[in-house]
Amino acid sequence: MKHYIFMLFLLPACNIFCQPWYSKMIDPFDGKQEFATILQPDHDTLLIRVSTVCDLNSNNQCSIIGKYNTTDGQFSDIQRFENIQTGRKCLIVHNDKLLLSSEESPTFDKITLSSISKFTLQYDTTIPLKITDDRYFSYTIKKAIEFNNKFFIGCQALDNQTYINYPGWQNYQENAVFFVLDEHLQTDTILILPPSSGAHLRIEDIATGPDSILYVSFFEKYLQSDVPAPYLEIRKVLYGYDRHFNRVFQWTGPNLDFQESWACLAIGPDSIIYINHKRDFRSYLLAMKPDGAVQWECLLDTTIGWNLYNIRRLKVADNGDIIGAGIISSVTDELGESGFLFRVSPQGQLKWKRAIRVNKGFDPTIPQIFPYETGLEDLTELANGDLIAVGDVRKYVGNSLPDGPYNYDIWVVRTSGEGCLWEDCAYIQDIVTKDNYQTVVTPLNEWVVDWIHPTPGWPAEIRKYTFSADSVLKDGKYYRELIYSKNMSGGPWIPEGVFFREENGRTYKWLGNNTEQRIYDFNFGVGDSLPGADMNQATRYVTQVGSMQLLDQIPRKFIELNSDCGVTRWVEGIGEVEDFLYSAVFCSLWDGMPMHIRCFNTNGQLIYQRPDISGCYTSSNKEMELTVARVYPNPGSDFLIFETANETPITSLVIYNSFGEKVLSMNHPLPQNNGLDVSILPPGFYTGEVYFTAKKTGVFKFVIQR
Repeated sequence: MKHYIFMLFLLPACNIFCQPWYSKMIDPFDGKQEFATILQPDHDTLLIRVSTVCDLNSNNQCSIIGKYNTTDGQFSDIQRFENIQTGRKCLIVHNDKLLLSSEESPTFDKITLSSISKFTLQYDTTIPLKITDDRYFSYTIKKAIEFNNKFFIGCQALDNQTYINYPGWQNYQENAVFFVLDEHLQTDTILILPPSSGAHLRIEDIATGPDSILYVSFFEKYLQSDVPAPYLEIRKVLYGYDRHFNRVFQWTGPNLDFQESWACLAIGPDSIIYINHKRDFRSYLLAMKPDGAVQWECLLDTTIGWNLYNIRRLKVADNGDIIGAGIISSVTDELGESGFLFRVSPQGQLKWKRAIRVNKGFDPTIPQIFPYETGLEDLTELANGDLIAVGDVRKYVGNSLPDGPYNYDIWVVRTSGEGCLWEDCAYIQDIVTKDNYQTVVTPLNEWVVDWIHPTPGWPAEIRKYTFSADSVLKDGKYYRELIYSKNMSGGPWIPEGVFFREENGRTYKWLGNNTEQRIYDFNFGVGDSLPGADMNQATRYVTQVGSMQLLDQIPRKFIELNSDCGVTRWVEGIGEVEDFLYSAVFCSLWDGMPMHIRCFNTNGQLIYQRPDISGCYTSSNKEMELTVARVYPNPGSDFLIFETANETPITSLVIYNSFGEKVLSMNHPLPQNNGLDVSILPPGFYTGEVYFTAKKTGVFKFVIQR
């Protein structure tokens, strides 16, 4: 069986849930507006560059570099560089050096290129870059790349002698600029590329192909002068340069609208050029031959809703597929702003597309007007086909300044080659953002239910249910058996003959013959659905996802579902909150046999009680007044300490194993320290009864681990 890990990583703490696909939220510093800009593979290490606000008062930015090991999933050598400011998609790995270009924020009057040791992340030197002609000012870094043993630093520079006084711009002309440096980091050439007519020629992406051509994509805002009322129009432009900086390729796209996303580039091993574009508000991936002829177009936004797909990165996978990452802005399917990944075949077929978002429903303190917003800025493919992407998460931090109302943190996502965080992933994948997921299938959970006999006329019963302490191997997977008792004080436990398992927030019921049925999925988001297992079961659709608190005050995710059978609600750690494991025959179209929950306990603590009953521990004849005796450490190993109200002495006790068998009894008072030696008991789950001098009975439960 393959195991999966889902991780939420809040440095310095690390909480592990499943493997090897996961999401991590990383906030290792002061949490002041951090943006992931780019990652670069280096053997089994990924280098991630982050721009962050160093000083909120001056809005000055600095850079952070972190090493992420793809084998053990750990970060190391995280360094912050106050003298290297913002740099966008600029990180070059060259021999034993890392080269980071940056701009002087917030003045933008010069740019620099800094050298850092790749091995130690120690700062080396910084080289200033500037056009000697003073007419050019306000530099903005776009992207850097190594080509033909030279380093191309792409940026923008405004021209203070050329003012464009047209509606929609009314600013100085913005020129594309390349600083070309040799291997000694000395300036070799400066290329200044003005727009053909009008406002700006803005660098968007740079890529190199096997034909030794440097391809650069631009946005050009130019004067549309061949119309009765001249105005500025936007279009994409793609140039190709040889090693002598001669333009050997040019492609001009159609006129665009304001919805156009970044012009991202990827070059295939056969020199096919891939670039994204929009037409009629629809997002496409375009494949061009080296001569500029269009080979195919692939429509990306074919799924649900009206979504704006803003692609941030394109890359050619090892098998020739084109993979991409970016941000979805949605107005119809409640995605908000979410990260997304997609994969297109070399023939232009969309293989899959996944929306990956942070589910804010785990945090009830976040006002609705400040939802999480997520996006993915860069991605890479690992040798085993997994994908890793980096991006930003907007997180609500409160209304107190200077931190509030929200902040940006770094986000790292690892998926399978199919873009899945989970097995059988849906189109929308939620990221768990709470520290501890509350499990359903565990012997620490205990229900008291009204059990109705399936034969009419038979009397109802009150039963207590839990799960077996020991797992049972069936068809290569481990399940826990459902067990019950008619004795409210615990035991003997009777096997129900029904088996469940839980993995990655999903609960499964074993059906036999190597088959199982998924009955809960706490990764669901709005728009996802859970189909029935057969014709007698209706499909349920998720209509709401949120957070709620029960008696223990722990925020738990809830998912509300609707179908022809009405509305039901799942609660993390319990399942169906009103009917005991009712989802095993969920939303049945025939008259089922629900077992209504009276109360629910976790590790001896009452967390849910049905409002219409007076107590939890009941029999069919009378209420039983029971006192809970707490034990610690729990889980324990060889010795237990009992804690009772007002230090009431315990006169005797009895302990049962998970099958209701009496395994230990004591008919004399405990020592003054209320301690008990349980070293003779094997590891497992136990319940027991204690008796006090006042003839009252107490119950307790504990787990032995060694």
